[in-house]
Amino acid sequence: MPALVDLRIDFAFKLLFGREGHEPILIAFLNAILKLSEDQRIEEILYVNPEIQKEHPHDKKVILDINVQTRDRTQINIEIQLSRERAMTERFLYYWTRLFTLGIREGNDYAELRKTITINIMNFRYTPDTIPYHTKIELWDIQHHRKFSDLLQIHLVELPKLLDQWKRGLVNPWEDQLVRWLLLLEASEDEHIMKVLEEIAVDRDAILKQAFEVMDQISSDPNLRYAYLSELKARMDEGARKAREAKLEKKLAETSRQMEEAERELKEKEQERRAIEQEMREIEQEKRAIEQEMKAIEQEMKENQQLIVQNLIQKGMDDPFISEVTGLPVSVISALRKH
Repeated sequence: MPALVDLRIDFAFKLLFGREGHEPILIAFLNAILKLSEDQRIEEILYVNPEIQKEHPHDKKVILDINVQTRDRTQINIEIQLSRERAMTERFLYYWTRLFTLGIREGNDYAELRKTITINIMNFRYTPDTIPYHTKIELWDIQHHRKFSDLLQIHLVELPKLLDQWKRGLVNPWEDQLVRWLLLLEASEDEHIMKVLEEIAVDRDAILKQAFEVMDQISSDPNLRYAYLSELKARMDEGARKAREAKLEKKLAETSRQMEEAERELKEKEQERRAIEQEMREIEQEKRAIEQEMKAIEQEMKENQQLIVQNLIQKGMDDPFISEVTGLPVSVISALRKH
């Protein structure tokens, strides 16, 4: 018998949980993840067109993995995500918002808006700094410490965290139905998980047994298997493309960083050069100021010497004596005497 399909591939996931006739399987999964009280448990669902039509020409097209309504018209969307995309949080909110507003049109009362639940199953760690593999998000009034509305629910499921806890013996699929169904998504890659779940299916869980039977049918049907393998190849090609893009982006980011660093160094050197030039200009200015000051001092000393010579001449001193006192040549003193 061919290997069972990998339910983490959205094509296989939708074949098991999203096809008419498989409602009991999806209902069991939903009751496990929503953990509803006995009187609120889902008993009936209706599969709804997963494509959300655009309200405006520029709206982003949305095609959901699985979209259902319960008997009380609660809307539930299930998405399975193999790898992290950009702006995941914004993506979760956008999908929820589009689904929430789907049922109301112009002129309708806001009371027509229905409870909307989105379930996001991720094959990666969305919040690496937290431990729980299942996170439930609702609107909360921070000031008064109470729920603001029950119309919004977003569930985040991180499969790697569940798998880690399973390997450490912290979760038990015999006791926890959610663990059971989530481990089923990993079963095609883990023989031990497969064996345990098959034992549970035979011993106590008829719906899980039905799920295994459907998986066998999918794996054995040539047309479905061909379509599944084509989707798997497309996913692998997409993963390889994203890996190449990520590698290129990393290389471009590193090149950009190096260019920015080089540019910063050039700017710093240019600033240093300008600082040195400014310092040299200031030194030159200071030098000229000192030279001017020295010339002024020399001129003042010359004038003082002339005054001294004139005074000594007036006192009748001869030129040799004046030369000896002032240090001026006799010829200079003689010239001053004539003036």
